[in-house]
Amino acid sequence: MPNSTTKPHFDHRAAQSFSLRFANTWLNLKNLVRDHAQLALLEVQRASLSFAKIVAAAVIIAVLVVTAWMGLVAALIVWIAGAGASWQVAILLAALLNLVGAGALAWYIKSTLPELLFAATLRQLRADRAGEADPDDVPDHEPAKA
Repeated sequence: MPNSTTKPHFDHRAAQSFSLRFANTWLNLKNLVRDHAQLALLEVQRASLSFAKIVAAAVIIAVLVVTAWMGLVAALIVWIAGAGASWQVAILLAALLNLVGAGALAWYIKSTLPELLFAATLRQLRADRAGEADPDDVPDHEPAKA
């Protein structure tokens, strides 16, 4: 039967052991966070270097494509002039061909501009502000409600 006058025994070794385990866990956690942050930094550096290489390659590709286009236009001019047309007519036809191509690309860009405005997102935000959802913006794959 326990004596009611004795104090409960406090185990100092267990407290030191817990304190040591907590300190080691805290140190491991700090090291883990530091290692992950360092890994993320290294990956950002690697990605930025790769991005710079991609941009440089894209610029070189653009220069080569423009040079090839100029060669094709020059060959077309020579072909038209060789077929009996004057140089002025051949150059005018090549210029018109370039303008038609530029106009087609401008039309394509103009037709895709509305997609850049996040129209569905803006409608949804406006509807949420008004307190009602737009039924056109509900996805088709929404799970059925029971």
